[in-house]
Amino acid sequence: MKKFFSTLLAISFLLLPAAVAWSADPIYVAVSAPLTGNYAEYGQNWQKAMNLAVGWLNAAGGINGRPLELVYNDSKSDPKESAALAQKYTSDPKYVAQIGDFTSTACMAALRPSRTGRSPAPV
Repeated sequence: MKKFFSTLLAISFLLLPAAVAWSADPIYVAVSAPLTGNYAEYGQNWQKAMNLAVGWLNAAGGINGRPLELVYNDSKSDPKESAALAQKYTSDPKYVAQIGDFTSTACMAALRPSRTGRSPAPV
């Protein structure tokens, strides 16, 4: 849990330069997690922990006055699904970062699309 909050804090500092405009528009971060399938229990707990941390961050004023919003997508911890989601994130300019996936095989599959073209920072 300590590592998770350290990671979330690091994400906030990474996003500071991305929050150039001081507005109420949220900063979107894409999350690829196993919300169903074999690792659903872990993915759902991961989602709850991230929501709690983001709630604290936003209650404290967000990042430069902008709220952080996590957008979850279910990868089922399947490498093919994770790669497809990574491609979706890289083609949408609203995302400034990408968190996930939960398992190493799904994470590795998502790296290739994340390294081509315009890419949110994989975390």
